[in-house]
Amino acid sequence: MPENNEQQTVPLTPVKKVGGKSLPSGESALEPTVSPVAVKKKAGGKNLAGGESALEQTVPLPAVKKVGEKSLQNRESKLERAGLGSAVKKKVTRYFFFIALAVPTICAFLYFSFFASPMYISQASFAVRKAEGNAPAVSGIAAAMLASSGGLAGTDPFIINDYIQSLDIVQDIDKELELIQHYTARNHDVFSRLWQKPTQDELLRYWRRVMVPQLSRDTGIISVEARAYSPEMAQKIAQAVLVRSEALVNAMNERLQNDAVELAHKEVKRAEERVKAAQRALKEFRNLHAMLDPKTTAGGLQDIVAKLEAEATALRTKIAETSAYMRDNTPVLKSLRQRLVAVESQLAREKQRVAGTSASESNLNSLVAGYEELSMEAEFAQQQLVSAMSTLETARIQQATQSRYVVAYQQPTLPDESLYPRPLLFTLYTFLSLLIALGLLSLIWASIREHAGF
Repeated sequence: MPENNEQQTVPLTPVKKVGGKSLPSGESALEPTVSPVAVKKKAGGKNLAGGESALEQTVPLPAVKKVGEKSLQNRESKLERAGLGSAVKKKVTRYFFFIALAVPTICAFLYFSFFASPMYISQASFAVRKAEGNAPAVSGIAAAMLASSGGLAGTDPFIINDYIQSLDIVQDIDKELELIQHYTARNHDVFSRLWQKPTQDELLRYWRRVMVPQLSRDTGIISVEARAYSPEMAQKIAQAVLVRSEALVNAMNERLQNDAVELAHKEVKRAEERVKAAQRALKEFRNLHAMLDPKTTAGGLQDIVAKLEAEATALRTKIAETSAYMRDNTPVLKSLRQRLVAVESQLAREKQRVAGTSASESNLNSLVAGYEELSMEAEFAQQQLVSAMSTLETARIQQATQSRYVVAYQQPTLPDESLYPRPLLFTLYTFLSLLIALGLLSLIWASIREHAGF
């Protein structure tokens, strides 16, 4: 029988992926516009014969190629749109950075050049010095205070530096020069002037802006710069600061010297009371023992004892010589022996007076010991009185003199031109500050984006 080949169309399932990539929704891998190609199916590598027929399967290969090209075109269009968006973002970022940097800088330049009120700066320099001289050779607490008063000149500059920046000096100068009225005048620009009816804290902060002291720790020299809206006011403020600094130094010096004089007076009174008490004790001792000076009396008794001992020794010698050629019962030897007994008895009594065996016998030894204690107390009290009187006299002399004073190395100047603000310099400061701030913000934002993943 003749072989018949039948062509049979086999429907295919729509392909969702071509080349490993997904196709857009609604698209199919099979397109009816492409003509099919017949493919003969072989079994076991041989052609089918007889009643068997080879099936021809329609495979749209050209359709697959076209779908892949369309997907690539879509992807390229997306990439182009993404690149365009990134470029736009970069341009916007650059414009924002430029505007954030340029606009404030231009505004600052315009303000400092045309709108800021000019201020004048008056300068002055001074130092605290102490009078040179040898320290008095006195002792006591008051003397120590007087000696320390000269050393305080080393700490005075620090005290004055803090005082210049305090609220007290502002309020004191305001009573004389009306500082608040000058700095709050409405004819000055709003950014540089002081607010109307300022509080104490606002007034102090503003004062520390317009009054700048600088202390040199090596030399102790204080330099001040006073800013005001007129040259005359700036000079007056600097002069007022100098006057009040000197007044503070004098007040501290006077306070210390007055305390030293008062303390010296108390020491003199205390020494006088001690001298009086010692003298009363000596008087009572002399009245009690009926003896003006036990030491002198003891010295006289010592002389008597020495003489009695010498006499007793001479009598013994004479008795020994007489006994060699006279009998013992002769009147001469009896008289010598009786005289010797009397001398020895007197010698024993005198020795007993000088140094007794009991404290109740009121011998001269105990009397002299008690008298010496009273005499030493009276002597020390007298020395203390002399030292206290010397210190008092020294304190009075120093009170009458000025031991510390303020020396002005540079008198307050009268400015002839405005040195504040400086437009170019302050504009440069503003530009650099903005540049640093924007740089830091950009680094922070880049770090946040990197960690967040967008």
